[in-house]
Amino acid sequence: MTQVNIIALLQDWAWDFLLFAQRSAKACPVLDVIDAGGYRSAMAEGADIRSDLPLYSVWRNGTLVEEIADATGLWHDPTPTW
Repeated sequence: MTQVNIIALLQDWAWDFLLFAQRSAKACPVLDVIDAGGYRSAMAEGADIRSDLPLYSVWRNGTLVEEIADATGLWHDPTPTW
């Protein structure tokens, strides 16, 4: 068994965080990476990571702004709509 946390970032920030995590592998191991806009993980078949976790802490500019039970409304579709 492993305790895990999910970190969802804007695509512009994701590469920098992944690089940080890889360089800090002992303290911050990466178990899975999901493509931009995705919400399914091979580690939890059939789960929706936007809504299947018990609680989501939402941080903006380094400040905790809310804790919610469903993060679906915060998910971004990386596909332009123009």
